[in-house]
Amino acid sequence: MVEVAKDKPIVQSVDKSKEELVRQANDYLEREPDIFEIKGGDPNKHYVWIQNRKERVEMKKIKGYEIVSDPKLKTLGRKAESTQHELGDLVLMSIPKELRDKRVAEMAQMSKSRRERTRAEFIDEARRSGLKPFDESKEGR
Repeated sequence: MVEVAKDKPIVQSVDKSKEELVRQANDYLEREPDIFEIKGGDPNKHYVWIQNRKERVEMKKIKGYEIVSDPKLKTLGRKAESTQHELGDLVLMSIPKELRDKRVAEMAQMSKSRRERTRAEFIDEARRSGLKPFDESKEGR
């Protein structure tokens, strides 16, 4: 049986400073491994953990990804009986970094074009409505 000292509280105070809580959280994070970490990967590839559902994997394959089966790659998801890297319901896939970077740049350009088009349409509609919109792109407002 555990004895409890009558003159001391059972629960210690949890009033800690913000700095102490941040320090404790950082200490914890430094001790805990990153379960998604990939060691020994090809620097010319971009790796991503994908939900291991047929439709998700097939969609990524259509976009140029492939399931990683490199036995030299080190992940927590590498099982001895499998060539794939699986972590829970995730599977590791990769795509050439050059292809991914090209797609990211294309998406950024498309997003910029959409923003500019939407802004221009808004300004035109405001003018048609008789308003004088503020146009940040022009100096001397």
